[in-house]
Amino acid sequence: GGGSREGKSGEKGKGEKEKGVVQEVTLIDSKKAQNIMIFLKRLKQHTPKQLGQAVLNMDLKIVTEIVAERFLEFLPKDNELKILQSYEDDGKPLRLAEQFLIEMTKIPRCRERLETIHFMQEFPEKRKGLDEEITIAIDSFEVLRDNEEMARVLELILTMGNYMNSGSFIGGVHGFRIGSINKLENTKASSRMSLLHFLARTIETKFPELKHFTVGLKTLEKGAKLSYQTLTETLTRTRTSLSTLRRLIATAESEGDESLASVLKEFCENATREFEEVEKKHEEMQGLYEGVARLFGEDPGKTCPEEFLGVFVTFFRSFQNATQDNARELERTRLLEKRKKQQEDRDMQIRQQNQQQRPSPPLVSKQHQQQPPQQQRHLTPPSTSLPTPSSHASIAPASETTPPSQPTFTPLPKFTLDLPEIFSSKDLAMDDLLESLKRGGPLLREEKNGNSGRRSFSPQFGMRKGSGESGRKVSGGFGDFAGEILARF
Repeated sequence: GGGSREGKSGEKGKGEKEKGVVQEVTLIDSKKAQNIMIFLKRLKQHTPKQLGQAVLNMDLKIVTEIVAERFLEFLPKDNELKILQSYEDDGKPLRLAEQFLIEMTKIPRCRERLETIHFMQEFPEKRKGLDEEITIAIDSFEVLRDNEEMARVLELILTMGNYMNSGSFIGGVHGFRIGSINKLENTKASSRMSLLHFLARTIETKFPELKHFTVGLKTLEKGAKLSYQTLTETLTRTRTSLSTLRRLIATAESEGDESLASVLKEFCENATREFEEVEKKHEEMQGLYEGVARLFGEDPGKTCPEEFLGVFVTFFRSFQNATQDNARELERTRLLEKRKKQQEDRDMQIRQQNQQQRPSPPLVSKQHQQQPPQQQRHLTPPSTSLPTPSSHASIAPASETTPPSQPTFTPLPKFTLDLPEIFSSKDLAMDDLLESLKRGGPLLREEKNGNSGRRSFSPQFGMRKGSGESGRKVSGGFGDFAGEILARF
């Protein structure tokens, strides 16, 4: 048996006493042994035998979560286990690491015990974390499900897109992939204006009741940061750990270890009840996600929740930025108009001052106005001769005497918030979109809706809460809002 010990031949000669020092027997890799002994120094109040007994009895005061985690790392591999089990005590002292590992090999189902101890220690915090993450996810999906303003915004986008593409093979569509909403920012009319800016301005001026549709952004941001795959994997590991715990309880009962079985059973019952509540909540979250994904035309099996939520986070942020850009541009335009008006007022004031300083060309000078009436009869009419200019006044020729001209002004261009020119494949300006909306242009495809014959689209946008159900489709689909869109313009 001793022939399988690591380095037996090399240690044989060194096993003798040299200067009164006895060499310890080593059986495993020295680097791993060093790591074990460094950690055991933290537990120096307990011998390897006492540590083994604590694991056997599942003493959570000695074998804490971190201790169980490190002990699991130290457990011998198959080749090491063979060496340790074949060791025969020949009176020579074993190294501390080897002493510890041999004690671990004596414990039945040692790995299961350590895993259960670790699970019991970490379960409260893990359950709390799972519950918090699932709650965040549910809140995120409910924000989208109940956001009717967002549904109206999507219908407005659909109207704009159908107009811009009217007459082409991509015009007159009934819906679009939700990821397309983030392409609005890249549809440019100029270097500074995009279709998203136009949408933001349209909502601000024509549909002000929709401008707060981004109110749930912070909740969506939290939901988009979660890793739903990791969440599912954690649930699976927890479920497996509970199954391991139940097997351990059954074994303890079959072996007559009632004290151990009693401790484990009490914990297992409480943990199982709490975990079932978490699982039920997770099922609710999953069902809610699937419903919301289909609500916006997405396949929940092909889109992960964090990516789905990320689409709306990006759009909400971009819309808020576009709204701020529009406000800055409006303020810039206002200041320019104000400066222009101030300059025109200054120019007007200067013209008026010049007009006042320029002497008026009266037919009769002040000197003659002061003469008695009988003397005025001897004045020579201005049409026959001109009086000699004097230091007092002068009489202007008739041909040059015209009434003072009133200042004339070129009317200022009327200040309006002109819509950006965003061209489609047909080179149609976005200004035309408003005109078309005003006159009920080719925005909607004619479809028979029952016997009403009204125009309607049918994307699955928008849900409202109903009694006894989480939500339902908005009746009438797109057509309900289409009339409002046309009326607002």
